Amino acid sequence: MTAPRLKILLFSHICSSTHITGAEKLLLFFTTELSAAYDCVLAVPSEGMLSMEARARGIATVVAPYSNFYEMYAPGPYFHSSLQTFVQENRNELGNLICVLKDQHPDVVINSTCVNVLPALAAQAMGIPVGWMITEQIMNNPHTHMAIEVIDQYSDWIIGISNATLQPFRGGTPESKTLILYPSWNESELEREMWPYYRYEKRAEMGCSELHRVVGYVTSDIYANKGLEHFIHMAVELAETNPDLRFMVAGKPTDQAYYNKCLQLIQSTGYESRFYVNPFEMRIQKIYPAIDLLVIPSLIEEGFGMTALEGLIFGKAVITYTSGGLSEIMQQTGNAAYLVEKGNVPALTGAASLLLSKGDWVRGWGIHNAVAVREVFGIESYRARLSEWLSQMGGMIPQLRPLQLPIQAIPGRTVLFVQGAGPAVYLLAEGYKYLFPNAHVFAHWGGTYERVIPVDQVYLGLIPDGGVLSLGVPAVPPPPPVRARRGKGKKGARRLRRWKKGASLKLRASRRSKLPAGRGKKLRRNPGRKTARLGKKRVARSTRIRSRSRTRSRSALSRKGRKHKKGG
Repeated sequence: MTAPRLKILLFSHICSSTHITGAEKLLLFFTTELSAAYDCVLAVPSEGMLSMEARARGIATVVAPYSNFYEMYAPGPYFHSSLQTFVQENRNELGNLICVLKDQHPDVVINSTCVNVLPALAAQAMGIPVGWMITEQIMNNPHTHMAIEVIDQYSDWIIGISNATLQPFRGGTPESKTLILYPSWNESELEREMWPYYRYEKRAEMGCSELHRVVGYVTSDIYANKGLEHFIHMAVELAETNPDLRFMVAGKPTDQAYYNKCLQLIQSTGYESRFYVNPFEMRIQKIYPAIDLLVIPSLIEEGFGMTALEGLIFGKAVITYTSGGLSEIMQQTGNAAYLVEKGNVPALTGAASLLLSKGDWVRGWGIHNAVAVREVFGIESYRARLSEWLSQMGGMIPQLRPLQLPIQAIPGRTVLFVQGAGPAVYLLAEGYKYLFPNAHVFAHWGGTYERVIPVDQVYLGLIPDGGVLSLGVPAVPPPPPVRARRGKGKKGARRLRRWKKGASLKLRASRRSKLPAGRGKKLRRNPGRKTARLGKKRVARSTRIRSRSRTRSRSALSRKGRKHKKGG
């Protein structure tokens, strides 16, 4: 009798209806490879190209709306309070994810990209092991460690697609918890035998022939940090001395204003007829064969750089900026000479001009690239790395399965506060629910009703009971308070003013206590608006008291006079 196959639920951070990003491509490829040995289900926040492609490959999909926390990529000083607010605002989505996890009952959850926080949080509270795939290089600033700590807390494995993506984790996260899984590709999907035809077809669309050389710019999303403007400036310089050059721009404009600006720039150069703008193309084999030289002037620290990998696979000469994982690809395939300092357009132009001046040598170098990239990043290397991690994962899963914790062992674990249709509120930890018997115990464990997540009563009933909580165990530390920020509305501004005023009064009082006798009166505080109001209230009150006192005095005198007359 064969052992049952493990079930893996993989969460994509997005699922666009118009195009597919590098991270989505990686997740789809990863899921396809896992499907050979595991039961895989792909979860997406909405229907789109990724879900359609997955179904076409026979991969089961489930749609469960959930949002991304983008401050994970660029952490700021208010990171923790922003994360707390994000979770509170998306409680319904978190509740739905708990239901999905209970319905699918996976053995492992794979979370794609650093911004995809909610699935990891829900899975950890349900006691399901999490592999968090990091496909981007988190921005390095004084607050980066906060995002790293969250990923470390809500994951059992951290899977980076390059050394660049794992760099922020070095030194703080155990090496045994991290691994590098470089992207790869499935050769059978690229239709190699059709490349000559696709080259002829695309060049016919462009209005050029084999007498022309095509310099290409390819990306899934076109926005400022992808460097299209740099490519255009480079192209104009090259066009002046190379009349046979043509330029292709391919991708989906996600920043329409920036894209329009670039189109206007092309029109103003006088070389508009030598540019060809291609919309996003899902089948990359229809684009790359037409290109002779691929230029990638990315201005962000790329997690890996799928476009560079694709260019090398198709046997093209490639030039890139030194942006994150792009450097790794170029260095490991013998292309370090064609790495250009990020943002240096003259150097980019010079490198392209040098390659183009070598004529047919460029085609030969492209063949070298196709061989080199297969040796380093080919499917055999990918499967060897993946197999090593899967063996490690399989050995750890029995130890990571949900278990009922003693109540005193709950603090420090990932917990959520959940509620079904009734009034009862539970603490969800390691896949078990623990009942709060009253409001005092709820508050003792750090509970606030803003943190309570609504969960469908049917699915809540399926979660096993762990016991009843009490006041006799250490409290779960409450989330950090949301501090008022300058310029965040009238309420926040008032809080900030009150805080500053209190600090100022304390400072003055401490100074007054240190002065020689008789000098303290010189540091009298100027009464502010609130003090003035209090003063007016005191004056009014004292006036009313004196008025009542005079009235009582007159009444007493009047009574005394009446008695005197009566007695006479």
